[in-house]
Amino acid sequence: MEESNISIVSIILPVYNSELFVQQAIESVLKQTYTQIELIVVDDGSTDNTKQILSGYESNPKVHIISLEKNSGVSEARNIGIQESKGEYVAFIDADDLYMPNKVEEQVNVFKHNKSIDFVFNDIMVIDNDNKKVNELQSYFQPKNILLELCFRQIIPAPACIMVKRDFLDRFNIMFNKDLKYAEDYDFTFQLFLHGIYYYLKESLYLWRRHIKNTSNDIISTRKIENSIVKKYLKYIDVKKSEDLSVYGKILYKIEKYDESRDVFLEVIKKGFNQDMANFYLGNIEFYKQYYQQALKYYSSVDVKSSFAAETLNNSACIHIILHQHNEAVKKLKIALSKRSNYIDAQFNLINLDAENLKFTNRELRPELLNYVSEGV
Repeated sequence: MEESNISIVSIILPVYNSELFVQQAIESVLKQTYTQIELIVVDDGSTDNTKQILSGYESNPKVHIISLEKNSGVSEARNIGIQESKGEYVAFIDADDLYMPNKVEEQVNVFKHNKSIDFVFNDIMVIDNDNKKVNELQSYFQPKNILLELCFRQIIPAPACIMVKRDFLDRFNIMFNKDLKYAEDYDFTFQLFLHGIYYYLKESLYLWRRHIKNTSNDIISTRKIENSIVKKYLKYIDVKKSEDLSVYGKILYKIEKYDESRDVFLEVIKKGFNQDMANFYLGNIEFYKQYYQQALKYYSSVDVKSSFAAETLNNSACIHIILHQHNEAVKKLKIALSKRSNYIDAQFNLINLDAENLKFTNRELRPELLNYVSEGV
C-alpha cells in the first residue's frame, strides 16, 4: 500500500484519576498492528498520579496530551479530543480498557472494503482487574429495525469500541452530550444509527474492564437517563410491521408507560406471536402495579422451556416472598438457577428471602449472562 493511501486513525482517550490502568490502555494503543495512529489523551483534571504517568509519553510523536484545568466530564473530554483529531477515522478507548493488537487494523480494513459505511463496531471481551477473561459479549444486534431495538436496549456492549469517519461526525454535528452524567454513550450511539450506515464486525477486539468503579455500575441513575434519551428519540421510530409490536411494547414498558405497554402486549398475544415474551412483560407490569395474583397468572403462562423461563421463575419467586410463601419461592428459585447457574438475582433472592430487599429482573436476560444484577425492588 502506498504511504499516501494509508489513513490516519485518531484514538481518543479521556482520563480522570486513572492511575491504575491508564498506562496499560496507552500501551495497548501504541502496540497496534496498524501504525498510522495518533493517540489524543485528554486529562480531565486528574488529581492522582495520572499526570506523572502521562508525562512519560510527552516525547512520543504518536501521543498528543491535552490537560484540562478542571474536571469537565467524559463527554466534554471526548468532544475536545474529536475537535483536535486529524485522522480520517476516529476511535475511542476508556482509561481502564484495552485494545486487542489488531483492533484498529481490522476496523480500518472494514472501511477500505465497504466504502459506503460511516461507522463500525465489534464485540467485546470482558476482563477483570488482572486482565483475565470474565466473559465475551456479542452486540445485542437485530438488523430488522435497528432504531427500535436501540430504544429498548443499548445494542453495543461497549460503545468505546466504535470507529467512525470524522467527516460523518462533522456532517451531522454528532457530539457527546456534555449535560449527561451517565449514558452519554447511549445518546451518542442513537445519533450514529439515526444518520449513518453501520457495519457489525463480529470479533472481540475491545477488552472492557468490569470493576466496582465503573460509572455504569450506578444502575438506577443510568436507567433514568436512558429512559429520557429513549423518549427523545422515540419520535423517529417507525412501527409498521407486526413483529415490531413486541419491541415497541418493551419500549413503552421501559419508560414506564405501563397501561400503553399492556395494551400492546395483549395485542401481541391476540396475534399469536412472542407469547412467552408478552406474558413475561405482562407479569412484570402487574407486579409493578402490585396486582400479584394477576402477575402470577401471566408468569404461569410462560413455557418453562422458553428463553424467558429463568427470569420468569425469579420474578414469580419475588411475589411468593412478598406473600410469605417461602417454600414455593425456594422451589422456583432453584429451578431458575438450574437453567442459569450464574444468575445473580436468583442467587441473591434464594439466600435472603427478604421481601424488603428483592432482586426483581425487569427485562429479559441477554444470551450471555454477565454477572446480571438488577435494581432492587
